[in-house]
Amino acid sequence: MFHLLSKIESGALIVRIPVRHILFYLVVIIAVITFLWLQVAEANQRIEEQRQTARLDVTRRVEQSIGTAVNFLELMHAQMEEGLVRAVPGTPPSPLRRALRADVDGSFNLDVVPAPYDRTLVGNLTGLGGLSQRGVAFEAEIEAALSLHTAFAQAQRRLPNIPWVYYISANRFAFVYPWAQAEDLAFEDKDLEMEYFQASLPSNNPSGDLFFSKLYEDDGGKGMMATIGMPVYHGDRHLGVVALDITVGYLSSLLNGFPATYGTLTLVAPDGQILGTSQGQGRRQAPKAAMQAAIRETTSHDGPMRMKREGWEFTSHILRYSNWRILMAQDESGRVRAVMGESAPPILVAMMLLGLIGGMEFRRRTDERIRKQSEILAKTNLDLARARDEAEQATRAKSTFLATMSHEIRTPMNGVLAMAEMLADTPLNEDQQGMVKVVRDSGGALLTIINDILDFSKIEAGRLGIEWIDTDILSLTEGVGDLLARRAEEKSLTLTIDFDPALPRRLIADPTRLRQVLLNLTGNAIKFTEHGGVSVRLDRLPDADHDKVGLRAEIVDTGIGLTPEQQGKLFQPFAQADGTTARRFGGTGLGLSICRRLVELMGGTIGVASQAGEGSTFWFELWLDAGKADLEAVDTPSLWGLRVAILGGLPAERASLTRTLTAREAEVVEMTDEAMALTALRQAAADGMHFHAILIDAYPGDGVGLDIARRLGVAEGTGGTRTVLIAPVSLVSTLSEAGRAKGIFAAIPKPVRQARLIKVVAAADGRASLDITATTGSSDTAWQAPEVESAAANGALVLVVEDNATNQIVIRQAMRKLGFAAEIAGNGLEGLAAWRTGRFGVVVTDCHMPEMDGYDMTRAIRLDEGSAADGRHVPVIALSADAVSDAAQKCRDAGMDDYLTKPIELAKLEAAVLRWAPVTAEMRQRVSARHAPPVTPSPVAPVSVPTAEMDPTILDISRLKEMFGHLDTEAITLLDMFLVQAEARASSVEEALNNGDLKNAKDGSHSLKGSANGVGAVALGDLFARIETALKEGNEEMAQELRWNIAPAFEDLRHQIRIVKG
Repeated sequence: MFHLLSKIESGALIVRIPVRHILFYLVVIIAVITFLWLQVAEANQRIEEQRQTARLDVTRRVEQSIGTAVNFLELMHAQMEEGLVRAVPGTPPSPLRRALRADVDGSFNLDVVPAPYDRTLVGNLTGLGGLSQRGVAFEAEIEAALSLHTAFAQAQRRLPNIPWVYYISANRFAFVYPWAQAEDLAFEDKDLEMEYFQASLPSNNPSGDLFFSKLYEDDGGKGMMATIGMPVYHGDRHLGVVALDITVGYLSSLLNGFPATYGTLTLVAPDGQILGTSQGQGRRQAPKAAMQAAIRETTSHDGPMRMKREGWEFTSHILRYSNWRILMAQDESGRVRAVMGESAPPILVAMMLLGLIGGMEFRRRTDERIRKQSEILAKTNLDLARARDEAEQATRAKSTFLATMSHEIRTPMNGVLAMAEMLADTPLNEDQQGMVKVVRDSGGALLTIINDILDFSKIEAGRLGIEWIDTDILSLTEGVGDLLARRAEEKSLTLTIDFDPALPRRLIADPTRLRQVLLNLTGNAIKFTEHGGVSVRLDRLPDADHDKVGLRAEIVDTGIGLTPEQQGKLFQPFAQADGTTARRFGGTGLGLSICRRLVELMGGTIGVASQAGEGSTFWFELWLDAGKADLEAVDTPSLWGLRVAILGGLPAERASLTRTLTAREAEVVEMTDEAMALTALRQAAADGMHFHAILIDAYPGDGVGLDIARRLGVAEGTGGTRTVLIAPVSLVSTLSEAGRAKGIFAAIPKPVRQARLIKVVAAADGRASLDITATTGSSDTAWQAPEVESAAANGALVLVVEDNATNQIVIRQAMRKLGFAAEIAGNGLEGLAAWRTGRFGVVVTDCHMPEMDGYDMTRAIRLDEGSAADGRHVPVIALSADAVSDAAQKCRDAGMDDYLTKPIELAKLEAAVLRWAPVTAEMRQRVSARHAPPVTPSPVAPVSVPTAEMDPTILDISRLKEMFGHLDTEAITLLDMFLVQAEARASSVEEALNNGDLKNAKDGSHSLKGSANGVGAVALGDLFARIETALKEGNEEMAQELRWNIAPAFEDLRHQIRIVKG
C-alpha cells in the first residue's frame, strides 16, 4: 500500500513512509469517520421527525373523532334548550307526542311511529309514571325531547362509531336512538342510578360541564364504550342529560395507524384505565411494570410527560376536547436498529471509500504520465477559454450598445410624448386629435420596444439579478389583473384570477420579475384573443420530494392558438409564431424570450400547450421557499353555512368563484339561465333553505346581465336572496346608489378580488359590512389641533426636525390630521436651538441631516438635561428611512426614546406621540370629519383618479390619501414639488458616482429613499434604497449598474403623475 524503502541496518528493518502520504491518508480517514457520524445523526433526526409526524397524525384523527362527537352533543344540548324555551302552553301536541301510548302499568312508549315519520330515523321514547296529569312543564320537556330526533339521526349518520344517542329525564323517561321495541330497550329507574346520569346532577356537576364517563360494557352488545354527556337545565331546574356513547374499539382501531417500527400508542383515561393500544404483527409491547409506571406518571401530570424506564422511552400528550391521554412508547434498541437500517447505504459507501484508499498508491505511480497529458490538455483549455472570453466580451459589447442606445432614445422620445400630451390639451379639430393620438400611441409602442431591448440586453450581459424577498403572491397576481382589466374590457374579454386556496399567499420570490412575467404572458393572451376570455390560474404543485412550495401559473386564453410548428419558434429572441403575427399584432418578439430567461433565473421552467384555433395555455413552474405564515385578518368573515348561487359567466369564472367560496365552507350551486335561477331560488325559500346570495355575471359589452340582476333582485318569493352583480370596471363605476337600489345588493368589478368577493357574500347574511371600497383617508371623526401658544404653555407642542422640504410638508400634514400642534426645524442645529427655548413637550427628528444630524442633536439635548437643575426629560422620537435591524439600537444609544421608520404610518406616529406626551391627547379636540376645519388655508377640490390605469408598484396614492384625506390639488402640488427636487437630488447622486464621491452619493440616496417613500413613489424609493445598500457594502460596481435605472424610474413616475392629473 505504501511506498517503502527498506534496507537492513544493524539487523533491523527500517521502513520510510513519506510524510505527505501519512497526512493524506489520515485526513481521508478522519473525513470518512466524520461523514459516518453525520449520516447516523441525520438518520436519527429523520426517524424522530417521522415518528412525531406519525404520532401527530394518529392523535389528530382521534381528536377529530372525539371533537366531532362533542360538537354534535353541544348541538343537541342547544336544540333541547331551544325546544324548552319555544314551548308555549296550549300549543297542540306534535304528531310524535300524540303517537305516545301509555299502558295500564303506567309505562309509555313510541313503538308505533306515525306517518310520514320513519321509525328508523326517529328513535323510541319510553318511560314510567304515566302520561296524563303530569303538568305543563312535563309536556314541554316531552315535546323538546321529541324534537331531538333530527339531531339524533344526523349524529349517527356523521359519526358511525357512535352506537347510541339519547336523552334521559329525571322525570322517568328516556328518548333513545336508534329505534328499538320498548320490550327490548325500555327506560328503567335504575338508569337514573347509572354514572352517565349521576354525573349530570348538580351535586356531582355543579357547573353543568360536559363530562366523560368511565368505561363500561354495553348491554346491547356494542362492546366497551364511554359516555359523553351534558346536563340539561330549564332555568335553575335540572331536567336530565343529553348523551351519546362512543365505542372505544373504534378509537383503538385508529391507533393501529401508528407504524410498528416507531413503537406503540396507548389511549389512557385520567384514572389510569387503558382504553386501547395499537396492535399489529411485529409490534413490540413495553414491559408491564414499565408501562404501569408510565401510566401513573402521565395521569399525575396536567401536561406533556417524558420518561425512560427499562430501556423504553415514554412520552404522553393530553387530547383536545377530553382529558384522555395518548401515551407513546418506543424500544430504544429498536430505535438503534432503525437508525442503523437508515444509515446502512452511507456506511457501505464509506467502507468502500476506505477500501479505495488502498488503490491510491497505485494511482500515484500513474500520476506522472497523467500530468504530462494534462499539461497538453491545459494548454488546449487555455486556448478555448481565451476564445470563450473573446466571445463573451463581444456579447457584452453588443448588450452594452443596445442598453446605451435604448437609454439614449428614451430622452428625445419622452420629449415627443410630453409635447404630444400637451398638444392634446389645446383646442384641436377632430382630424388633429386623431393625428396626436397616432403620435402618442406610436411613441408608447416604441417605448415598449425600447424597454424590451433594454431588459434583454441586461439578461444577455448577465447584469440582471434576482431579489428574493417575502412576497404576497395573491396581491401581486390580483394587481396584475387590475392593471390589465381595462385592456381586456376594451376587447369585450373576461379576465379571471383563480388562486388555489391551498397555495400559501406569501412566498419568497422576486416580485418585480414575477409581476413582469405575469404581465407579459397575460398581456400577450389578451392581445391574441378576440372572443371569450383570459384566465390567470395559480395552483400549488404536489410537495413530494421537495422542501419548497411548488407554484404553477397558467395563463389560459380562448384566442387563435398555435400549431406545433409555431410552438417550436416560441421563447426565442426576436421570434414570433410567424411573420403574419408580427404584421398583425406588432411587437419585438422579445417578450416570451425575456419571460423564459426570467423564469430560468428564478430556477423554474416555462412552456406552452396549444392547438390552432382552440386557444393556448402558457405556464411556468417555480419552487419557492415559504414566506411569513399566512395570517387571516381578524375581521375576515366566515362563510360557513351560507348558500350561494352562480348564474352566467365563462366556465373559468364560475370555477374560480366556486373554488374560492367552497374553500371557506360556503355551499355553491351553478345555474344556467334566469328561469332556472328564479325557480331554484323560490323552491329553496319554500323549503326553508333559501340562498343567501346569487352572483350574476355581466359579460363585457352586454347589458343583459345587469337586467337579469335587477329582475331577480326584486323578484318575490326568494326568501330575501341578495343579488350581486359581477361586471366590468366601467359598468360598476357607472352604477349609482339609486341604480344599485333597483334590486342589486352589491356590484363587484372584474377581475374579482378574493377579499371583495368574500366580504360581499358575508354581507349578504349580515356577517360583514358592505363597504368594500378602499379607504380614502377620511373618517367620521377628525382632530383639531390646539393653538401653538396654547400647546406650548401646556407642554403639548411637537418639535419636528427634518431637512427635506417634501418630508416637511408630509409630516406637517400628518400632524395637522392627527390634531397635534407642531413647529418645523430644518436641521439638527436649528432643532437644538428651538428645543432650548423650552416650548416643546416632545421632539420628532430625522436621523440624517446636514449641519448636525439627529444623533448629535439628541446627545446635546441629553447633555443639557443632565446639567439642568429641574431634571426635565423631553422625549425624542426618531423618524428615519433606515429599516435595518441595528438602526433602532443606534437611536437608543444616542439617547432617543422611540424609533419609527419612513414612510410615515399615521397610526404608529399617533401612538408614539400620545405615549410619550399624553398631554397632547387632552389638547386636541375631536370633531366631525364633515365639519372639521380644513387642514389647508384655502379649499381644494378632490381629484378623480382612474385607479384601473394606476400601477401601485410605481406610485401608491393611498399614502397621499392617508395624509390629505383625499387626493386634491394640494397633494398633486406636493407630487410636482417632490419630482423637481428629487430629479435635482438624483443628478447630484449621479455626479457624485461619476466623481467617486461615494459618501455624498450614499447620503443623497438615503434622502431620496425617505422622501420618495413619503409621497408613495414606491419604485423610486426602492431603487435608491438598493443604491444606498450597495454603497454601504462598498459595492460600487453594483451602484454604478443600478444608476442606469434612475432615468427609467423617473420616467415611469412622471407617467403615473400624468395619469393622476388626468
